[in-house]
Amino acid sequence: MAQAVPDVFSERTHTVLRWVLAVGLGLLYGDWAAVNRRHGHAITGADLSLGILSALAFLVICLAVNRLVRRMRRDLHALRAVAWAAFTGAAVGFLYDQTGDASLRRIVATTLPIAAGVFALLFYHYHTRDHATHHPYPSS
Repeated sequence: MAQAVPDVFSERTHTVLRWVLAVGLGLLYGDWAAVNRRHGHAITGADLSLGILSALAFLVICLAVNRLVRRMRRDLHALRAVAWAAFTGAAVGFLYDQTGDASLRRIVATTLPIAAGVFALLFYHYHTRDHATHHPYPSS
């Protein structure tokens, strides 16, 4: 019979770390979007606005996807992985679009493999974790 992995941190610590990670990634994402947009020129108000709005949008959507995935049934591995893959693909596509150097076809061709990789990794993670902790295989 498989044992559950011990949880070292409390639920409150996990909640705080989830927020810290989302805010940190949001700030990094907003800065990255603003830098991509300005193309090495002087910083403008439009660049700052884009960075702030991108950071807020990333934060809100990241927390929404996280909440959605956490509330899904545990056996919906593919759907949980698709949610994160779609979020990742859209986020990377938006960053690439801010460079102004690529067509829509090139953006999709670049972000699709990234989203597929995220899907594969998370599907594997959810599938193996669920079977290891909640639905162990019967012993022979």
